[in-house]
Order: sequence, then C-alpha cells, then structure tokens
Amino acid sequence: MSNEKDTPELSEEGYSHLPDFAALTIPEVCKITKISRGTFYNEVARGNLVISKIGTRTLVLMSDLREYMQSRQLPRRVPRAVAGGAA
Repeated sequence: MSNEKDTPELSEEGYSHLPDFAALTIPEVCKITKISRGTFYNEVARGNLVISKIGTRTLVLMSDLREYMQSRQLPRRVPRAVAGGAA
C-alpha cells in the first residue's frame, strides 16, 4: 500500500498530464476539484460524478473526472456596464 508521500502532487492545474485510464482516490479528487468529501458524495448521489468500485476502494477514472469538471464550468461573467447597457 502506498502512502500520501508516494502520491505525486495534484492540483487543479497539475492533473492534465494523467491518462484517461488513471484512477484517483476520493481525497485526490477532492483536492483537484476543491470540493469537500461531503460534496463529493452529494455529486455522486446526484449522478453528476461517476465512481468505480474496486474491492472496497472507491475510485474515479480521470476520464470521468474531466467530464465532470467540464460540465461544471460556469460561463464567464459579463461586466455590468456591458450587460446593463449605458450607465
């Protein structure tokens, strides 16, 4: 079994090099997405995030995490001056 010291540093910017078949643990997914463990489970329950079970381990495939993150991206905000017309 590996420990956290063996796990490469992951951040929102630092996961793009991982192949689609890479499997991430719940703490790794929470760190990348900056969501809590509770929010993780809520997203799974809502069907927004797909998990895979291998034995007793709950894992998320990188391909599923990328799909989830793309679906969660919000459109850029339009400045009020442009959205509201002349001030």
